[in-house]
Amino acid sequence: MLGPAYMLGLRRAFDADHIAAIDNIVRKLTHEGKHPFSVGFFFLQGHSSIVVLDYVVIAATGNQLHVFHDIGSVIGTSISALFLLVIGLPICLS
Repeated sequence: MLGPAYMLGLRRAFDADHIAAIDNIVRKLTHEGKHPFSVGFFFLQGHSSIVVLDYVVIAATGNQLHVFHDIGSVIGTSISALFLLVIGLPICLS
């Protein structure tokens, strides 16, 4: 379970919002005459600590929340089906 989560985290690290956030901070610090050498490292530490905390909370509460699995699957399937029907309705009517 940790392997796929790690790989997805690596992929997410190169999303445009993360690159833009680091770039903005580096540009601001450079403009102020400071040395932004450790910006990426601290961004990594902050982001990964939240990811690990989320993982721990989900793992700790996963067994207690099995009821939500049944309810969530019904709600999720219903919303998906309704969405597909709303999208397909104009095609059927034309």
